[in-house]
Amino acid sequence: MTEERRFFIDAIRNGSYAYSSDDFVMPVLPELSKESIAKKAELDYKKWSSQANEFWLGAQYYQERKIYNLAAFCMHQAIESGFIALISSVLGYKLHVHNLSRMLRITLMFTDEIKQVFRLDTQEGVQLFELLREAYSKTRYSSSYQLDKAVVDSLTKIIPEFLGTAEKVYKDFIDSIEGQEHLSPIPPSGL
Repeated sequence: MTEERRFFIDAIRNGSYAYSSDDFVMPVLPELSKESIAKKAELDYKKWSSQANEFWLGAQYYQERKIYNLAAFCMHQAIESGFIALISSVLGYKLHVHNLSRMLRITLMFTDEIKQVFRLDTQEGVQLFELLREAYSKTRYSSSYQLDKAVVDSLTKIIPEFLGTAEKVYKDFIDSIEGQEHLSPIPPSGL
């Protein structure tokens, strides 16, 4: 198992086993240094946050052209890429899903700040998150799907706040690594 598999190394090293076979041989696990974790986190964050920012630029382009479905699609992709940036850099876990709700739940393992961006304690926040969540599949697969300017304008307010909050959470994680004497497997909630 290589250093790049940090999530699974942490799970094996620090987790509980639900089942173990008599012939199971524990793999040799590499030691994870603060430097290697920070370096990999930076690579992952830069790749995915850059992609998130490009999708955000695409959303603005389509919004200016009044192609609201594609604007919302790009906003979904910006949020998805931002979630991947955070989850892969903070937890070392690689995602292969498009489910924003699932991604949001994963971030709750280490921060509440992302959830607060979406204002899910309000009906408007829940509705906007649902519109954002479904924009990916409905734009791609439904020929009758239409969004209006007002909805996209409301979604537009969320994206920069999300991207800024994601960057703050990432930087807090990097700062927490540098301040740790011993590395813990999962960062504490709220970093």
